[in-house]
Amino acid sequence: MEFLTNREDILDWLEDHLELPEMHDVDYNPTSSDIRNSSSIKIDAQGQVSIEEWADLNLTDEPSIPIKFDTIDGNFSIYSFGLTSLAGCPRFVKNDFSCFAPVSNLEGGPKIVGKDYDISKCKKLTSLIGLASSIKGRLILPWDPSLPLLRIFYVRPGLKEVLFVNSKYPDETNQIWAIIDRRSEEHTSELQS
Repeated sequence: MEFLTNREDILDWLEDHLELPEMHDVDYNPTSSDIRNSSSIKIDAQGQVSIEEWADLNLTDEPSIPIKFDTIDGNFSIYSFGLTSLAGCPRFVKNDFSCFAPVSNLEGGPKIVGKDYDISKCKKLTSLIGLASSIKGRLILPWDPSLPLLRIFYVRPGLKEVLFVNSKYPDETNQIWAIIDRRSEEHTSELQS
């Protein structure tokens, strides 16, 4: 996929799709949409965007993200009815990553998430390919008995909990968590040896 690299094109796109905390008052009423003068947005020479606070991306029916995010120093949430790829997502999210989109896999999504990784509203998810290799909080995903879960074992130690939303099988969920917990303990003892 080709990403926008021209600074003005990137800012035009961000003005239409990005919400930042500085754009709201204390009661979360919109106050401004002045992305161009935001001190929290940085665009490097390659056109990669970093944001020094939380950011909400509202895509409505767009199938892709035409810009490339690099780092987000807060939470990063994506809201979309048409997004089919996470390409363009930030590489690093300091706090929570949340995705509310009909993606089928996680390719292009963040590689490192400092807190929770919430994909519970990704109802068309059929694969965990692209799942972050480092999640320091909880992994929250939709329960689907056909969803291949082995990718969870590739998440480095630090994952605190795996939550399945709408699980009709709490015993199986507890068994999966017990296996992940054992694997994490084994890996930690290997590192200490």
